[in-house]
Parts: sequence; C-alpha cells; structure tokens
Amino acid sequence: WFCLDLLLVILYAVDTWLVTILVLTVGFRMDAGTSTMVMLRMLRLVKLCRLT
Repeated sequence: WFCLDLLLVILYAVDTWLVTILVLTVGFRMDAGTSTMVMLRMLRLVKLCRLT
C-alpha cells in the first residue's frame, strides 16, 4: 500500500503541474470562471481517487 500511496502522490503532483500549465495556457482564451470550475472539478476527482 505504501507504493500505491507514493504513486498517488506522484500522480497528484503531475496532475497539479498539468492543471497549472493548462490554466496558464488555456486561461487566456477561456473565462476565469470556467478555468476555476475545471480546476475544482479536477481537484474533486483527485480527492475522490485518493479516498478510494
């Protein structure tokens, strides 16, 4: 289970970087509200994945 937790942490870090890059690149084209909703949705999915 420790390896699984470590993998989840790594995936969480990678997802955080990807979301940050996506928000920085797509944020200029999209509204701030839309990008915020996408970020919240991604964080919610990550939290659900970490709980299970």
